[in-house]
Amino acid sequence: MKFSVILRAIKSSLRKWIPTAGVCVALAACAGQSGPTPAQVANDVQIISTSLTSALATSGLNVPPQVTAAVMDLNAVAKSLSGSESMNSMQPLIVRISDDLNVVIATLDGIPGLPPTVAKALAAAEVILPVVETAVGLVVPAPAPAA
Repeated sequence: MKFSVILRAIKSSLRKWIPTAGVCVALAACAGQSGPTPAQVANDVQIISTSLTSALATSGLNVPPQVTAAVMDLNAVAKSLSGSESMNSMQPLIVRISDDLNVVIATLDGIPGLPPTVAKALAAAEVILPVVETAVGLVVPAPAPAA
């Protein structure tokens, strides 16, 4: 058998098994890992709350009353999460947080020249919230396909 034939056979085998090995290594790295704790979820929500409150306070914006009310509720819910002991007990509070953030995002979306600090805080909240929702067992709907 020629060396080139043997080399081709080895390359072909490697192409088949390397992706599988990568998946196995990734799964092995996750073995024994538990999901986030209620304390971690509460901390993530506190980060959303603190960053949004701080960004709005220093932005110089004339904050609409519905945004102020939503942020105040978000802060109250974030504080109440710190005493939660189970993910299931957090679910209704996370739904309230989601509703509050939707009010803030929908209202501030129409303001031209939104300060970068506020835009960054909103972007961070939009990234962290689905992670929190998933952690407490809420189903996050998939985005609608583009028309």
